[in-house]
Amino acid sequence: MTKLRHALLAATAVIAIGTAANAAEITFKGVDAPTDDAAKRAVNSTTSVTIDGAEHKIGWNTIARSGQKIGDATFGVPVDAAGNIITDASGKPVVSDDADFTSLLPVGNKLFSITHFETRPAAMYLSELSQDTNGNLTPISTRPIDLSGIDGLWVPCAGAVTPWGSHLGSEEYPPNAREIDAASSLSEIDDYVTPMARYNGVDPKLMTLGMFREAFKPYRYGFPVEVKVTEAGETSAAKHYAMGRVAVELAYVLPDQKTAYISDDGTNVGLFRFVADKEGDLSSGRFMPPSGTRLQQKVPELQISNGSILAMATMPRCAWRSISMSSSTTFSKRHLSTRMAIAPKVSCPPMPRVVPNA
Repeated sequence: MTKLRHALLAATAVIAIGTAANAAEITFKGVDAPTDDAAKRAVNSTTSVTIDGAEHKIGWNTIARSGQKIGDATFGVPVDAAGNIITDASGKPVVSDDADFTSLLPVGNKLFSITHFETRPAAMYLSELSQDTNGNLTPISTRPIDLSGIDGLWVPCAGAVTPWGSHLGSEEYPPNAREIDAASSLSEIDDYVTPMARYNGVDPKLMTLGMFREAFKPYRYGFPVEVKVTEAGETSAAKHYAMGRVAVELAYVLPDQKTAYISDDGTNVGLFRFVADKEGDLSSGRFMPPSGTRLQQKVPELQISNGSILAMATMPRCAWRSISMSSSTTFSKRHLSTRMAIAPKVSCPPMPRVVPNA
């Protein structure tokens, strides 16, 4: 049964923790496409998984819902920099229904998940999970993660689990700093942006333009965000400024623990490459956006098994602009600046062939 539990866990988190999967082959039973409107709105999941030729029954299991009381906290309620619950106009706690990614993180003898919510300001919750003999996961406790050290979190979208087992999220659609700087009144600033002032305790309905500018610094948002968890349930969050400020949909780290590809959410946008200076450390490295003259390169094809990349097709030769960057940053009252040096344009090397762990 222990072996089955581990196999089911690997199947559940096949993408998130692929390197931990011990099975040689995993196949999920197919699910019929919906044929009517009711079926389109229903939760429908596979009923079995075949692991190394042996079929096992599985099914849908809801772990947690927004607004659910788990232990001493309510799942999905955003908090401000001081840890206070953010409330609506009536004084009731805001509950986010925009859970966009949940990671599954085995740490020592414990199992955690981190869920981030795509709001402004964003909520991010750490939950400790238990797993029964059938593989079902149940939350034991949950709490909001303290993000005050990184000035809060802005619109996190997709996410991934790094090869070293940390949660890697994103900040999508970074705000237009030029618009905010040029505005002569709050009405000239997109109302998509102004709710973020609540993170620093400022009520958007009562604030002046000066209050908003003091509370919100646009250049502090738009980066990949990593959260590490200890077995004791302690968390540490970091924004990786060296990985570039774009509308990050997903930053995905390859098994070499240095190379990451960063997708940009939108139409006719970019695919970016980042190579860290050190394995398992995304705080500094070389950020390589593609040259503007050849943006329509074929996206590399990935072959994935058990969550590990078996082979990656070579990307056609292209031009990348290489930028050496680190998270050596300075904060002022109004701006966040990142020191960077632009190197000459270079040709990108063929993408590596990666084989799974033996």
